Amino acid sequence: LVQTAGSVIIWLSPEFQILEWNREAEELYGCSRADALGKNYFEEFLSVADREVVLREKDAVFAGRETQEFENRVDRSDGSPRFVSWKVTPLYDAAGEPEGIIATGHDVTGREAAEREQRARDARTQHSERLESLGVLAGGIAHDFNNLLMAMLGHAELALMELPAGSPVTQDLQEISTAARRAAELTKQMLAFAGKGNFVTKQVDLSAVVSEITDLVDISAPENVRVAYDLAADLPAIDADVTQLQQLIRNTLTNAFEAVGDETGTVTIRTSTEQFQYSGNYIGGTLPSGAVVILQVQDSGCGMDEATKQKIFDPFYSTKFAGRGLGLAAVLGIARAHSAGVVVDSEPGKGTSINFLFPVSKKVAAPREVRVDAGGSWPGGGTVLVIDDEEAVRSLTARILEKHGLNVLTAADGRNAVDVFRDCSSDIDVVILDLTMPGLGGEATLRELRSVRQDVNVIIASGFGEEDVAERFAGEGVAGLLQKPYTPDVLMETVRDVLSREPAGA
Repeated sequence: LVQTAGSVIIWLSPEFQILEWNREAEELYGCSRADALGKNYFEEFLSVADREVVLREKDAVFAGRETQEFENRVDRSDGSPRFVSWKVTPLYDAAGEPEGIIATGHDVTGREAAEREQRARDARTQHSERLESLGVLAGGIAHDFNNLLMAMLGHAELALMELPAGSPVTQDLQEISTAARRAAELTKQMLAFAGKGNFVTKQVDLSAVVSEITDLVDISAPENVRVAYDLAADLPAIDADVTQLQQLIRNTLTNAFEAVGDETGTVTIRTSTEQFQYSGNYIGGTLPSGAVVILQVQDSGCGMDEATKQKIFDPFYSTKFAGRGLGLAAVLGIARAHSAGVVVDSEPGKGTSINFLFPVSKKVAAPREVRVDAGGSWPGGGTVLVIDDEEAVRSLTARILEKHGLNVLTAADGRNAVDVFRDCSSDIDVVILDLTMPGLGGEATLRELRSVRQDVNVIIASGFGEEDVAERFAGEGVAGLLQKPYTPDVLMETVRDVLSREPAGA
């Protein structure tokens, strides 16, 4: 009966001595019946991790005098893992004393693998949704923060322009301006995490991008860390923003240097290309398929367990320091904005490899458009309509423009702006339009303005990146972009550029 049951059947004494071992047990464990009989199952066939569970089940079997069920992992003699669902039944002699145990098992490896893959998919989905929510939050905070910084930076620079030479408060105002600029860099990281950074993409060679910053990387590396470069030649082009790509590399390297710690170690930067199909664990987004260009940052540091790997791209997460900022969170945002996949390979004590998979560009390289100066000069006059729901930004922008001899009209929202424009459309030379406003937003306001006068020059003011704005206003023919927070010099340069152009049809 034992030999023909079709299930894995093992008969054990109360002390775990093997009394019977059927053909299915031979197949499962890779051990013949002759070799198994008489051996101690507990010591010979159970992993240390499973022994506590089996002892508990044995006690439960004899205490309750009934069948118990549980699952465990079985490692065959060839090293391959199997998963088995067991039913354990107690046997008693005529006197009612424990005589042994019959364990009946069914191989559920296929089911276990499917369940593990489903759990992994669910975890990836939850992680991606959590990062998406954090990205929306970061983008919203960055927008409001940019408006505050705009007021700080603008007023500080206006005050500096008014001060007489040698004023004792000059240095204080310069410090305020410097702090505001540094804060603006933080908002850029927040927008990068949200996938809405200031991106200006073009076709680039990834190896060339890395080569441009090797001197900076070598200087920033700790003395105990050697940086090695393995950069492939003749890589296919990728569509990327060079500044953001270099930010991604620097942030990832900072993480790698910290992983090495105080020990002597190596960090390797590697580029390559291949047809990539990956079905394992990855972080966020969707991995590109087909031809990809790979950037790998590999360190010889302490490595990470699975739980840590799932957290490294969370904002402010660090295993070594408290409150370390948006480093790898911004990295993930930049990667996602470039449609790049991120694969992390790491084990405790074996270092970490972070791999970025960029899809190969499908664009046909076009000759660069050269803008020719028409020879006209800005006469120094004109009327500008400033539309912004933030009063501090609106009044500051108006002051700067008026200081340079321009007439200024203002509107606190889109609907008010359309009314003002209808009354004065023939006199308005340029409109500065905030992209994000309650009620009638920037895109809807632009359509309303164009319905009144099609040829109106509109400059979009936004904390979001140039590429994001260009995508949203594709085909609308906007005249320029002001990246918040902008300085008085940048504001005037942008307005002068628009006012100096030849009128349409001239």
